[in-house]
Amino acid sequence: MNKVHIFITVSALMIAALGCGGRGSGGSQDVDGVITMTTEIQEVTLYLTGYGEATIDWGDGSQPEVVELNEMPDGFAVYVEKFRYRRSYPNQEQRIITISGNITLLICSDNQLTALDVSRAQTLIRLDCRGNGGIRALDVSQNAALRILQCGENGFTALDVSRNTALSELICDKNQLTALNVSGNVALEMLIITDNQFTAEALNVLFNTLHGNGGEINISGNPGSADCDPSIAEAKGWTVEDFAGERKITFALDFGFMMTVGGEEMDFNTYKSYTFFKLEKNNKEIFTDNSGTVEYAIGNKLYPIILQTGADKFEILIEIENRPSLNYSKRLFVDNDRLTGQDKLPLFETEPIDINNDGIKRYSGIWDLSQIGGGSGDGMITDYNPILYYSVTNTGLTLDSLLTIQRNVERYGLFYGFSFDTNIRIPVRESTDGGWEIIKYDRRVDNFEGSTTVMPFSSYTGRWGSPKNLILITEVYETDIPFDWHIEDRISVRASAFIKNQRIVFKVRDDTGHIDDYTYHAISGAMTFDENGITLIVEKSEHPEINVWEIFRYREKINN
Repeated sequence: MNKVHIFITVSALMIAALGCGGRGSGGSQDVDGVITMTTEIQEVTLYLTGYGEATIDWGDGSQPEVVELNEMPDGFAVYVEKFRYRRSYPNQEQRIITISGNITLLICSDNQLTALDVSRAQTLIRLDCRGNGGIRALDVSQNAALRILQCGENGFTALDVSRNTALSELICDKNQLTALNVSGNVALEMLIITDNQFTAEALNVLFNTLHGNGGEINISGNPGSADCDPSIAEAKGWTVEDFAGERKITFALDFGFMMTVGGEEMDFNTYKSYTFFKLEKNNKEIFTDNSGTVEYAIGNKLYPIILQTGADKFEILIEIENRPSLNYSKRLFVDNDRLTGQDKLPLFETEPIDINNDGIKRYSGIWDLSQIGGGSGDGMITDYNPILYYSVTNTGLTLDSLLTIQRNVERYGLFYGFSFDTNIRIPVRESTDGGWEIIKYDRRVDNFEGSTTVMPFSSYTGRWGSPKNLILITEVYETDIPFDWHIEDRISVRASAFIKNQRIVFKVRDDTGHIDDYTYHAISGAMTFDENGITLIVEKSEHPEINVWEIFRYREKINN
């Protein structure tokens, strides 16, 4: 097939009737806008707006068509007859269509274009050339008035919009772009780059070029859409749509450290756990865990703990979620922004205090929650669960073995080692309440009457309550225990309880009416202890007769 190449040049038009510097009577303006496009399709459909007359040479040898342009309407209601121009051809062969005039809007989508030149259309405000498939490059560097550019579903490998400072909307999806710089597009409000070839690094670079006034960006379908850092754009007020990965949150810590977490696993009310963790300083990555097997607990008021141990040496403690057992501390050793080691310590509940009145502050903690069982009274036994004491020194945290031995001998009668051991069972009557110095860091009872000391569940001896209440506060995470509960002559019910996030959680069963279908109500709170008994502070309640922040006290000592 012979291909016919037709080039028609239309001389510049003169538009009269421009008054007061605008388009009215008494003035004139030269027309110097030319657009060319190449296609082989048999039917071409275009939508045009502008002002004055325009000439369309359809590239088939016929007389050029002169049309009176309509001005661009408000909004985007342009897909109507008065803006549409259409030409059918008898066969498929390459044609070059030339449009001359002051064009403000051109929609030439889905015309199987293989080339498009708008470099001389300086009045162009909106350009839509989506879905042509064969356009491999687009030069918009001369289109300073361009506000809306829709150029998706072509074959672009690069796009330069650096000179389009008026651009407010850019849709360049389904191309082959690997990079984009929008630092000069200060008016940009919407950016859609879906289904291109942006890596996570390239997306982060793009995020950094966004202006700081906010907008919307859609990044789905790119190789890096799951691993990029959308917080870079979000910090500038941008909404990142269709982010395929887990949201990451970055925290600024003391001494210039930066902590980033992601992959939220659980929400425990007072803290959340995450499976992604990264520690940085001075833009250097120190430690990253993306294994997905460890959950980092974020939200505890005490953690992370950062201790400076030298000129540029630190010990950093992070809380690790360890259900169904008690959480523990991961300690990272950092020297000159490098990780030099790591180990595991017990979970600490409070800021360090001078427990021994010797001027040395110490953290204290236990490894796990122990159980008490074996009947009642003198027949009850508990696991060996020593309280460990760590001194805060200039060189870091050091286990105070002497104080640990001394306090646990007082507590258990003998010292059985520094580790929690379920194989060592201690009669309750031999265990004393040696955990007074462990104070719950986030207790909500500071303004209430009585002691605010919360003893570890493992060290409660049963002297302040019945054996059933004793089991209630020593059982491990999410193990239900049935018991009878009587509250101030008001409620006498059957219930069960478990420990979650170091809070007592009750499931109270309404037993009225002696029916088989019981209704359970969740109640949770904190327990405190003093010489008179147990105090329960209700923090959450679904029971119609038990109110939030209500206080229940077990005042009588019950021996055995």
